[in-house]
Amino acid sequence: MSTKNQNYFNKSQARNTNFVHRIQYSTHMIKIYGMPTCPDCTYVEEQIMREVAEEAKESNRKATERYFEAMRRNALAKQAKWAHAIELALNEK
Repeated sequence: MSTKNQNYFNKSQARNTNFVHRIQYSTHMIKIYGMPTCPDCTYVEEQIMREVAEEAKESNRKATERYFEAMRRNALAKQAKWAHAIELALNEK
């Protein structure tokens, strides 16, 4: 790339900083530069946003399942504890 083209590219990047997307997966970060007038950039941006939304939805679903499973286990443990306490109280009489 020539110096003139490189300078234009750098200026273009500076003007379009609001179109930089950072996608963070478990250990990696990817920077994607795009321009709103570029159809390919728009497509990639939409695809990324869709994928990120799907990942967030799946992560939320899994977290909700874990939360309710823990609640069920705790409820069963408390139920067993109270059943035992009631059994002891009834046997004392």
